[in-house]
Amino acid sequence: CGELEGAAAMGGEYVPEACYGGLINLLWCEEPVPKSEWPAARDSLDDLAAAISLASERILNNPSLPNREDASEHLMTAATVLQRASGLFEPGGFCMPEDPRESRSWQDWETQPSGATPGSSSELRAEALEALLELGCDSELLDEVDMELAGAGGAEDPRARPKTVLRELVRRLHPDQNPGREAEVLPVFRYVQQLRAREST
Repeated sequence: CGELEGAAAMGGEYVPEACYGGLINLLWCEEPVPKSEWPAARDSLDDLAAAISLASERILNNPSLPNREDASEHLMTAATVLQRASGLFEPGGFCMPEDPRESRSWQDWETQPSGATPGSSSELRAEALEALLELGCDSELLDEVDMELAGAGGAEDPRARPKTVLRELVRRLHPDQNPGREAEVLPVFRYVQQLRAREST
């Protein structure tokens, strides 16, 4: 993971650091990897493939670089491999062992089945707030999430774009990342997952 983070920091001229986010988050997860991390990993692989493909073209078209044809060819090979690898994180891409955490109560809050249509953001927030109140929790965490999302719209920094912010929130609010706070986190976690599903449609 450290090598990947180093590559992300040093290769910004050709590959934006944000492209690595989903893969770096994936490596920090304990096995078995939560399915909530799969979309972020897939997006990272797709973004890396696109960025490396573009870098390959830039290198090939720069006559001042030595061995540019060989370098460009190797980069295109890497981009192709990454593009194929992204398919592993699609439903049915590969068989994961059964997650022993399936028996936990928070599993009921997993992402909606494929094809389900999330409601409006206000409806989703109302559902999350109602669930929090039923659990005897206040809305502080929900309010914090809304503030982060409100500051994400139209941001020039790739790390602050709505899609990126939602991906980071899903990772940060996952029950495994919040031991002892599962009850408070669950409704907000589901809220963010549903917002992310709307963002990707």
